[in-house]
Amino acid sequence: MKKVLVFLLACFACTAMFAQTTCPWSQNSQGCTNTNTSFRCQLYINEEHIENPTNFQIGVFDQTETCRGTKQASWVNAYGYYYYNITCKGYAGCEYHFRIWDLERGEERTDLVFSNISDYTEFIWQPGNFSYGTGTNPFPLNFNMEATGITKDIIGYEDEGVEDMWYFLSSPIGAIEDATTVTNLFEGEYDFYKFDQKGDADGYEWMNYEAGEFTGFELGKGYLYAKQNGCTITFNGTAYTGEIGTFDLDYYEDNADDNMWGWNLMGNPYNEYATVDKEGYVIEDAVMVPYTDMLAPMEGIMVKANGEGENITFTPDETGGVGGGIGDLKAMFALNVTSGSKLVDRAVVRFGQGGQLPKFQLKESTKVYIPMDGEEYSVVRSEGMGELPVSFKATKNGSYTMCINSKNVSFGYLHLIDNLTGADQDLLANPSYSFEAKTTDYASRFKLVFATGNTEDDFAFFSNGSLVINNEGNATLQVVDVTGRIIKCENINGCASVNIDAASGVYMIRLVNGDNVKVQKVVK
Repeated sequence: MKKVLVFLLACFACTAMFAQTTCPWSQNSQGCTNTNTSFRCQLYINEEHIENPTNFQIGVFDQTETCRGTKQASWVNAYGYYYYNITCKGYAGCEYHFRIWDLERGEERTDLVFSNISDYTEFIWQPGNFSYGTGTNPFPLNFNMEATGITKDIIGYEDEGVEDMWYFLSSPIGAIEDATTVTNLFEGEYDFYKFDQKGDADGYEWMNYEAGEFTGFELGKGYLYAKQNGCTITFNGTAYTGEIGTFDLDYYEDNADDNMWGWNLMGNPYNEYATVDKEGYVIEDAVMVPYTDMLAPMEGIMVKANGEGENITFTPDETGGVGGGIGDLKAMFALNVTSGSKLVDRAVVRFGQGGQLPKFQLKESTKVYIPMDGEEYSVVRSEGMGELPVSFKATKNGSYTMCINSKNVSFGYLHLIDNLTGADQDLLANPSYSFEAKTTDYASRFKLVFATGNTEDDFAFFSNGSLVINNEGNATLQVVDVTGRIIKCENINGCASVNIDAASGVYMIRLVNGDNVKVQKVVK
């Protein structure tokens, strides 16, 4: 909005450079008395005073849209400013309102809507000569630039079939000093929080709007929001189009809760889908899960800085949200856990690019994660083949389903091992696995064994004593021990899992396909 106002002000300052058109409005005195109503006023747009308004002519109209008076602004040396001195004819029951004509553009400015901001709340004809404002004290005549209004549908946490419906919310119109200007944001019961990893002496990181701990939206920040009943909220203004899409991340180590170190709740500043260059969490179907795709308008993301001086970049996406991901970090697969039709949690494996993301939850709930070095992770990185332990911890007994969704990666081998039941699910044949879980089950429930079609050098690894081979077409497999003795030789077609009855140690694997021979060293 400020950009538009600056542009308008520049136009006003340069009025003399342009040829002006003629305003078609003229005073109509038909049916009026012989008495006059005078309006002495100065022009404001969005409560910003227009010092040189000679581009604009003001018309005063009655409720039948008949022009009862019109005038251009005049410079008065005695006062040292421009103001309008409009004399109108009226009649009993006449009510006045104002319209604005742009002399430079040669049209009425229908996008500028009259909204008086002075103490004069009613402009009604008075018997006898009557004046609003004086030359020394003109009243402010304000026009508001009509907002485009950017809307978002909110589902309430008491709506049918909904439980704990939270949103990570961000402003699509830039910084908002006063959040009450967002229509319906605070109607009825609501929760509205800003995250601050510094917390206070007791480690309270969530600042409460209702407690007066903050007042509005910052550019590039995200906020935690919930509403008792569903509604449509409207950000009243024009979409943010600034070039600033990179924002600094905070990092404090003196928080009473060291689990909060480095975490930042950021927000998409654009009214369009965007990619981000950092791993993070979003809220999807009322669940906080790792971000895998485009970040929608008005959506926030929880990210972690691992030290001082880090930042996050949001880049508007030209595909309308159908492509992308975390910048170019597109090769991945996600383990989505559902209960019935409801998403419960997600863990992500990325290939070749990206970092790791420790597990983070707003509250204790059923979770799936990848344990590494005594830590829990929601996002890990793999080079394309091997084994990954997958832990699952339920907060209530029930039936669950784990589904594998891959993106921009092909697999030659992908199996899910259930350590509790012994089941071995080929996820390429059936990408979902259903199971029963109890709160008393050990978390170390599953294991993933996989080989992608993207690996050029490595093609073999051991899993539970079996040799997993990533292969295309017919080939001869040879397993050679350290003495050079061939302990296994057989023909395979495509990817295969081959039992190797041999002691632990180092082995050389040869894969012969015509003149093409691949060799790899593996450890059993």
